[in-house]
Amino acid sequence: MIKRLYFIALLLFFSLLGSAQTIKNYHSFFAEATIHNQSTHLCIIRKYTQNSQLLYLAVNPSTLSVDIYPERKLIITSDSTKFMASLFPKSTYIKAWKMAKHYEKPLQDAGISHALPDRQGVILTIDLCPALKPLDRTLFLDIMNQLDNIQQPIPIAISVSGHWMLKHLDDLDWLKKLDQQNKISILWVNHSFHHFYNKNLPLYLNFMLWKKTNIEEEVLLNEITMLENGITPSIFFRFPGLVSEPKVFEKVMSYGLIPIGSDAWLAKGETAENGNIVLVHANGNEPLGVQKFISLLHRNEKEIKSGDWRLFDLRESIIKEAEHL
Repeated sequence: MIKRLYFIALLLFFSLLGSAQTIKNYHSFFAEATIHNQSTHLCIIRKYTQNSQLLYLAVNPSTLSVDIYPERKLIITSDSTKFMASLFPKSTYIKAWKMAKHYEKPLQDAGISHALPDRQGVILTIDLCPALKPLDRTLFLDIMNQLDNIQQPIPIAISVSGHWMLKHLDDLDWLKKLDQQNKISILWVNHSFHHFYNKNLPLYLNFMLWKKTNIEEEVLLNEITMLENGITPSIFFRFPGLVSEPKVFEKVMSYGLIPIGSDAWLAKGETAENGNIVLVHANGNEPLGVQKFISLLHRNEKEIKSGDWRLFDLRESIIKEAEHL
């Protein structure tokens, strides 16, 4: 009960921050819908009001894209408190969801951590955990310098935490402008709101396994923060520290999210191979990982220029993997 009241108090606090902070009654809501005068089926996962307008966050179960829809544009054909697997049992969405669930047991790196092993290149995921240092813009500038004339826009998945967003609004705006200018294409991944970490605690009691963690708050409050800062959350979630356990993993998945791991955390000494989901931190706290990724680009410069090595889109890669299920 205390956790619930704290969550409500936080929502109230954000509603008072300014005119842009207007999201209210944000909650999970699962339903099937179609767009007026279209045949495309959607899976609604959130319902909320903003500026007195009723809005829905919905997933295209074939493309895994997420968009915001006002109530007037949708025809809700079924409303279910059951999980969406009953609504879209054979969709790419549910196949990807099941792919992630199959790897729910590891303490670290649970979820989908690899895709497209038969192609030259990697999937770049960049984590923005809470930090006092500014964004490491060198990483993005070097990526654009290497790939700008080869891939445009350049696909990058960015896992962003709420506390990072609130303390680095200028950096967030810089990233959004790169996306708007079509230089990079950002897939925004939920990385929890607080991203708790205590260096004195073992992994099995740390990050989101900390006993005081409120999972609803970590998931939904971070989505609210993303939306209020002009970015649309994807259906993907990355656990802080890549640390989870089955109960917490399943609770996060119950919000309709697909956990993403990594099989190449460069700063930890892991090497990037074809098809890897590479992890780099660009929050200023992991310069080694940044330098290793830049070195990876330079080592493959010839293949990049010939089009034989590239960065792959996380969402598209998972769609291709799901096709084999």
